[in-house]
Amino acid sequence: MASTANNASRIELEGDLTIERVTALRQSIVEAQPVQISLSGVERVDLAGVQLLVSVHKSLADPQHAPLFCDVPDAVASQVQQLGLDVDLFAAGGQA
Repeated sequence: MASTANNASRIELEGDLTIERVTALRQSIVEAQPVQISLSGVERVDLAGVQLLVSVHKSLADPQHAPLFCDVPDAVASQVQQLGLDVDLFAAGGQA
């Protein structure tokens, strides 16, 4: 885990963001406050993964700090849009 310019921890998510991983990931994210999450290494996301992102965003987003999510890959942005959610929620500062 690296640090960002505003002293937030930076978590680099990789691989699949699926139901099998969300519980452990949520715990890691909560323990790393403040946190910025890079989604650049995420290859696949399912509904549980999107639910995790929404939950983390709602509970941890702080408008005075760096964007909570960054480097959003097209695959994640596409899945978010297919679910009828606003991809800008996840793409602030990223590349959706």
